[in-house]
Amino acid sequence: MKTLSDHLLGALAAAVSAWVVLASAYLFYITPARPWPYGLALAVIVAAWIARGVADPAARRKVTQAIVLAGALLGLTLLIPLGWAPGAAGQFAERGMGVVMGVIVVAFANVIPKRAGSARTQALRRVAGWALVLGGLGYALAWLLMPLAYANLAALLVLLLGFAYAAARIGWSLLKHRPATPQRPG
Repeated sequence: MKTLSDHLLGALAAAVSAWVVLASAYLFYITPARPWPYGLALAVIVAAWIARGVADPAARRKVTQAIVLAGALLGLTLLIPLGWAPGAAGQFAERGMGVVMGVIVVAFANVIPKRAGSARTQALRRVAGWALVLGGLGYALAWLLMPLAYANLAALLVLLLGFAYAAARIGWSLLKHRPATPQRPG
């Protein structure tokens, strides 16, 4: 059973997209000196909805989830130039963006072990998936709990540790199970 119905997920994606489009269009209009970031945000939302429209039904749900996550990230980022995020609200927007990025890492890392392969490949994918899921959770928690001055550094270190552990385990396994080179008779 799906946690969110397709209709509810679609409505959430539409609401987040509408916010990003309205905020980006407004900021594009009022900042003639540097409108390209807001035009790019508009282009991302339009391209995402086009991709959702041409996607097959099996992939449409994943594209809709990506629209919600990307829209949330863009929407939080747009609070600052709108002036709706002064002081503590600005910190909330910055922390929220870090948490959303950590959740995105968790979502993508969760997919890694779900691809088919040999038993050894599956074991390596599980290790990589778990390491990156834990790294993404650490990234999100660092942005949520650490003082803002240290949150970015701590989040990156935790994610880097997860990635380094996954890379080391994969490298060790590849070295350990490397095929032997044939010896020439002589």
